[in-house]
Amino acid sequence: INNKDSRFQRSLANPDEFTLTVELVPSRGARSTAHSWALAFARGAGADGRVQAVSITDNSGGHPALSPGGMRIEISNSGMHVISQ
Repeated sequence: INNKDSRFQRSLANPDEFTLTVELVPSRGARSTAHSWALAFARGAGADGRVQAVSITDNSGGHPALSPGGMRIEISNSGMHVISQ
């Protein structure tokens, strides 16, 4: 989401606010327990309000995993700002 009105963008623009992001690593298989846990965590973090964005890595540490694209779409559909790397 590249939206100037996102909670992430507002937080970055506010010098009095600490911007908090979390990093998630896609699992090796679609719809695995790890994948479901990561999605649930991201949705919960967004609903909680303390986390402004989720960063999703691509093959973190050189370990093969799913592309962050699918996870990015699912998380951004819940309203959370997503940074894919």
